[in-house]
Amino acid sequence: MSKGKADLFNRSANLRSTSLALRFLASYLAPLPHIVGLQLLNEPAQGDNRLQGWYETTLDDLRSITGPHFPLYIHDAWWMPPYAQLTGGRSDFVVLDFHLYRCFEASDHGVSGEGHGHKLRNEFQPKFAGQCDVARGNVVVAEFSAALADGDKGMSDGERDRNKREFVRAEIEVYERNTGGWWFWTLKKGEGWDAGWSAMNATRAEILPDWVGSGKFKGPPPQHMKDGELKRCHGE
Repeated sequence: MSKGKADLFNRSANLRSTSLALRFLASYLAPLPHIVGLQLLNEPAQGDNRLQGWYETTLDDLRSITGPHFPLYIHDAWWMPPYAQLTGGRSDFVVLDFHLYRCFEASDHGVSGEGHGHKLRNEFQPKFAGQCDVARGNVVVAEFSAALADGDKGMSDGERDRNKREFVRAEIEVYERNTGGWWFWTLKKGEGWDAGWSAMNATRAEILPDWVGSGKFKGPPPQHMKDGELKRCHGE
């Protein structure tokens, strides 16, 4: 594992390598019908004003390979407004990736799952909805969890799960109302029980609702159905 810094914008060799890697991935993935897209960077550092310009240039470059309809994802670098505007202002298929956690910041400590749920519905939701509108709905929450900081400290296991359940219910309500999709981080952990981070454990504890992951596939119909519909439309 490398122990160096990415230092992306200060090293031209790193920019070239990143561009080559993305062009290779785009050329390989874009023709595959089951691929839901390609993300340029995951969780880039906040506050570098060169990122937005790099996104624009790189998106334009990759479109020469993918065409306009293959989904390309950008992360909001923990500050949604400028990237929601970038996403909404483009005519090609660009998706804004937003991540939500409530267990890392000092302000998360001492807040229960119910408290976080109340804040999500009443404080976070209106602002988030506005930014999703700016992005024309092309927003996904590609990472969220049930993990809390210490808001469930001293609780019984049942009460701790209930708090996580209330928190996750509020999260999913917000995501279902405003976004194009969402993913829990993560499916499972290597060892031990952790209903805050393992979707498998969270589902068994009924923190994640049992319908998660069980929806029927709503992809394109079989080719003979498409051909039949096309013939019918031409006839009309």
